[in-house]
Amino acid sequence: MNKVKVLMATTDELYCERIEEYIQDSGIPIELNVITDLEYFAYSAEKETADIVLLSTDFDNCISEIFLQRPQVFFLASENMGEKERRCINPYQKTEMFLKNVLLKYSEISGDTSFLLEKKSGKKMICFYSPCGGSGKTTLALALAEALFHEGKTVLYLNFDPFFSINGIFEEQEKGGFSQVLLALKQSAGNQFFVAASQKMKHSRISGVRYFSDLENPYDLEDVKETEIEELLKQIMQMKEIDIVIVDTESALTFRSKKTLEYSDLVFMPMLDDMPCRNKKRGLEEAATVSALLENVLKKGVWIINRSDRHSKLAQSMGNDCMVIPELPDVREAEKIDKIWKIMGNTVIKMCIKAMEGCES
Repeated sequence: MNKVKVLMATTDELYCERIEEYIQDSGIPIELNVITDLEYFAYSAEKETADIVLLSTDFDNCISEIFLQRPQVFFLASENMGEKERRCINPYQKTEMFLKNVLLKYSEISGDTSFLLEKKSGKKMICFYSPCGGSGKTTLALALAEALFHEGKTVLYLNFDPFFSINGIFEEQEKGGFSQVLLALKQSAGNQFFVAASQKMKHSRISGVRYFSDLENPYDLEDVKETEIEELLKQIMQMKEIDIVIVDTESALTFRSKKTLEYSDLVFMPMLDDMPCRNKKRGLEEAATVSALLENVLKKGVWIINRSDRHSKLAQSMGNDCMVIPELPDVREAEKIDKIWKIMGNTVIKMCIKAMEGCES
């Protein structure tokens, strides 16, 4: 893979040393050239050939306005610099995020998204689906997402319920992140989708799980076509920073849930041991006899009997063909994903082991 040529002009030598050390240790595809002398920068040829130029405010007065208007030139500042409205990259963040933003800016300018993509074996899409509502599908999906993060995996949690509040789970303030990702998808912007998805992807400080903030409007998801959902799933699985995608689907067999079931490597199917759920399970199994899609779902699916035990009639009838999660009253009181993980840590071990099968260590 080619490297992005980045020229950093700043008088802060210690900051440059830290950036250089991180690039060397992490192998991130950036070729960094540092200039700390103002006069040398004014006459240097490096600033003409760099893919990205990063300037501290110290260099503001020694550069022509024409040069500053070039799309590859950014100031090292936390926000746009007042009335000048110059493009900025915030240097006051984790080095990993700072360099990721530099690569994102390059991809946005050049259209080259190879730095955001990765063809890597061992990636996995896991679907949580249940024919009956209220079975604990979302709770289990969130608990597994955090458990996999603790196993060293980068996990993206994706919820296809237009009325579900991601922000309420992750205590996010911003709204509309997922809407902007879907807009980039609908515009068939090609490479720009990966830029939008990387820019809008949130990283929970509490759980480590990645996600997109809430929709601006629930109709933003409803307006997405079947082919676009298919493209969304395919492209997310190509993103370099993601190891496992967990998709929380609707109970109804919409085109969104069907496409997710089709593309998933593993399907967890929670249910309760009560008459409505048993009837819906039976109906799903009967439908699988005439539907190739549902037949394949059952082959790669794992039934989870939630809030029950091995002594239940359903668990005994299924033998080892199901997982059983006992009643955990504390889960009902949990308001944050970290509490769910702490409460359910021991009970999701089997799910985590199953999910990790075939993933690269």
